[in-house]
Amino acid sequence: GGGRNRTEAANEYPAGQGADDARQDIDLDQLALCLHARQFGGVGIALYAGLWLVLILAAGTRQMLLASDNAALRRGLERRVREQTDDLRRLVRQNEVLLTSVADGIYGVDADGRLTFINPSGAAALGYTPEQLLGRRAHTAFHAPTEDGTPFPWQGCYVTAAIHSGVLAGAEDDVYVRADGTTFPVEITASPLVDDETIRGAVVVFRDVTQRHEVERMKNEFVSVVSHELRTPLTSIRGSLGLLAGGTLGDLPPRADSLVGMALQSSERLTRLINDLLDIERIGSGTRPMEVVELDAAALLAAAARQIEDRAT
Repeated sequence: GGGRNRTEAANEYPAGQGADDARQDIDLDQLALCLHARQFGGVGIALYAGLWLVLILAAGTRQMLLASDNAALRRGLERRVREQTDDLRRLVRQNEVLLTSVADGIYGVDADGRLTFINPSGAAALGYTPEQLLGRRAHTAFHAPTEDGTPFPWQGCYVTAAIHSGVLAGAEDDVYVRADGTTFPVEITASPLVDDETIRGAVVVFRDVTQRHEVERMKNEFVSVVSHELRTPLTSIRGSLGLLAGGTLGDLPPRADSLVGMALQSSERLTRLINDLLDIERIGSGTRPMEVVELDAAALLAAAARQIEDRAT
C-alpha cells in the first residue's frame, strides 16, 4: 500500500460521501511508509533522505544550467540585436549621405503623388526647404503650366504614368516653378517605386539644364553668324571660279582647267555644307521641318572618287 499517493486515494471515493474514508486511506499509506522505513532501520532512513537530497541537488543543478543557458541565449540575442541595429543605422546614414551629396534633385511620391521625401539639393533648386514640400502634391507644387498658362493635366504627367502604368520616363524635358514664381528648364527621369510587385509610388530625378540651354543657344548663334559670314565671300569665290571654268576669260591650259574645276566643285560642296549647318539650326529651333529625300549613292561615290583623283594628280 505504500505506492499509492494522496490523489489516487482521494479519487477512489465520491466527493462528499467518502471524504473521511479517503483521509483514512491516506493516513494508512503514510503509516505503512513509516513502518517500511523502520523495518530497514537508520540505514533506510538515511538512504531515503539521501535519495531526496540527490533529487533536490539534481533539480537545483538543472535549474542553474537552464538559467545559465537562458542568460547566454539572452546575451547572444542582445548582441545580435545591437549588431543589426548598428547595421541599420549605418545603412540609413549612408543613404542620407548619398541623397545629401547628390547635386541633382531627387524626390519620391506616394500613390497619390504626394512627396514623401526630397533631398536638400532638390529643395534648394526649387527655393524651398524639404519640410515645406513634404506632404504636398509635386504636380501642383512646382510643375509649370502650359504655354498658355493653363495647368498641365495630372493625367498627362510622367509621374502619373510611372505610378499607374509603371512606365519609365528617361531624359524628358520639363519646366519647374520655383517658390518665387520663376521657372527653369529641367531634365527628368521618373521611375516607378515597386515594393513586392506592387507600385507604391514613383522616384523622380531632375537636373537644372539652364546652363546647358544657354550654351546651346550661344553655339547656335555662333554657327549662324559664322555661316552667314562665310556664305558671302564664298559666293563671290564660287562665281569667279565659275567664270574661269566657263571660259569667259579665255581658254585655260588643261592643267589649270582641271585645278579650276576642282576648286569650283570644292566651293560648291562648301556652300552646301554651310547651307546644311543653317538648316540644322532651323530644324533644331523648329522653324523648318526635316525633309527626307532619296539620293543616288552611285553618283555620290563617283563624285567622291573624282575629288580624290584630282587631289592625287
